[in-house]
Amino acid sequence: MRGRLPVLVFLATLVVLAAPAAWGDSLWTAESRSIYDDSRQFKVGDLLTIVVMEKSSASQAVNTNGDEKSAFNVNAGSGFLQDLIPNMDKEFKSEYQGSGKTSRSGVLTGQLTVTVTGIDANGVLLVEGRQKIKVNGDLQEFYVRGKVRPEDVSIFNTVVSSCLADAYIEYKGEGASGDSAKPGIITRIFSWLF
Repeated sequence: MRGRLPVLVFLATLVVLAAPAAWGDSLWTAESRSIYDDSRQFKVGDLLTIVVMEKSSASQAVNTNGDEKSAFNVNAGSGFLQDLIPNMDKEFKSEYQGSGKTSRSGVLTGQLTVTVTGIDANGVLLVEGRQKIKVNGDLQEFYVRGKVRPEDVSIFNTVVSSCLADAYIEYKGEGASGDSAKPGIITRIFSWLF
């Protein structure tokens, strides 16, 4: 056993000396971000989900009041005009009053996945997406376009619609149920006339 120990030490030394040298490289490069930087890098073609929660309302009221008064006097002339035009003393008065009020409100909620179509010089994401759903012959179309700051994108890749700049959101439906909600041609003619 004593004779084998020096041989084992010699073999272990040979293995250590014969092994290739290991070079240590850093895990971080010049392009690496800080581990404390939570901003994410996006590229054209990435997908984001827009959570649409829009509520709008508007109202307008107009009141108008006015009156107008005028008077005139006509005296008979001489000759045959005296018989034709008797003395006149008339007064005219007109009053008008008007008011009008309009109000409109709407709520739109939903989710739509959009595509990053471009990135501007400031790093703002240009996004656009469209969704079409056809149910029982009714076509419903949802369209969203706008600009998103990368820091407004959540860790779940979602963005609330109130964070969209230059937002354009459109929802429309076509089909039998949409047509039945519109007034008929006779109703529209009478509404236009009266």
